[in-house]
Amino acid sequence: MKKDKKRLSKTTSIKDLTSKYFADNELGSKLLEKRIENTWNKIMDRFIIERTDGLYAKNLIVFIKINSSPLKNELRISKEKILIKLKKHHNNIKDVVFL
Repeated sequence: MKKDKKRLSKTTSIKDLTSKYFADNELGSKLLEKRIENTWNKIMDRFIIERTDGLYAKNLIVFIKINSSPLKNELRISKEKILIKLKKHHNNIKDVVFL
């Protein structure tokens, strides 16, 4: 009987195993989105949070859905400041886009 999966010859840390599991099952991006959403809710005013309809991340770019056009324009103007605030908590974020 031939085994398809080989046993690892060296020990692997729990951190490495869980990171691989999240990457293999695409759970890492959902976890990152939730962390960014929590950060967004901490760093932004209640007014902005109430007008945020959703948030998702793809390829380390954060997309934030805003339901107010004037607010969306204001946030686009302040994009660099917002990106700096987000990068303090999540340094791997490349960009932020307001939808």
